[in-house]
Amino acid sequence: MIVVTLICVVFGGRIEHLRRHMTFHESEAKRFYELGSLSSRPEEKLGCGVEEVEHEALAGAYRKAVCRPWTIVDEEQVRDWAAFVRFGMLPNSSEIAVPPEKQSP
Repeated sequence: MIVVTLICVVFGGRIEHLRRHMTFHESEAKRFYELGSLSSRPEEKLGCGVEEVEHEALAGAYRKAVCRPWTIVDEEQVRDWAAFVRFGMLPNSSEIAVPPEKQSP
């Protein structure tokens, strides 16, 4: 009974920690969306768009981890994935991703 209680306390603290990270990244995504929509310079809009997508992806990763508190959120991997989804860029690279059917033999 004591072991079950300790496990629940540990997972409860972990869930709260993940929920706070999720809330933070959701608010940052909203903030960057608003900054981008108010900006008149294209490079500022692009920069805010990149940050917005990264924070949305991180919020989603933390949201999923709340349901599975034993999982670890690797923020660097999530950011790489967000860049790939947003711009078709390979993680940690400046190469453009080309679909397999369009690659030359």
